[in-house]
Amino acid sequence: MTTEEGNKIATEECWFYGLEKINKTVNLPADKSARIKAGMFGLILEKILEAKREIAKLEAAVQRMESAARAGTIVKPAEGKNFTSADIQRIRSEMKALHGWTISLLESDISILAAVESPRVAGQSVTGLQKSFAELWALRVQAGFKMMGRMPGVFDRVISY
Repeated sequence: MTTEEGNKIATEECWFYGLEKINKTVNLPADKSARIKAGMFGLILEKILEAKREIAKLEAAVQRMESAARAGTIVKPAEGKNFTSADIQRIRSEMKALHGWTISLLESDISILAAVESPRVAGQSVTGLQKSFAELWALRVQAGFKMMGRMPGVFDRVISY
């Protein structure tokens, strides 16, 4: 079995199930299998450390969003009909940062999920997000336009695998 064939097996399934399948096919020496497994954990660790950095950036973005939202709660009569005010521009700018770091963290999560579980599970999770958000918006509208209402159960399909 070539390295390319082995990599294909490992990426089509969970990395660890893939390594088990490779071992059953070619009976790798235990020390080589252990080195490969340790290398897989090393790659996962790199992605986890990346996620930790993203979480720190995400936390900073959330704090800036909170500050922008708090500033916007102050009634400013002179800006009553100004829908491009500094407060609005600030919250929109901070939202872009928050969204960017959220997507970056999501990419790390899905990449780790694909390695630890399988690319199929990761794909189902991404597809499940779209369905869950559609359901969330519909439930919020049905609840009387409670557009920030919490309904965490709609995401069960995304986290059950």
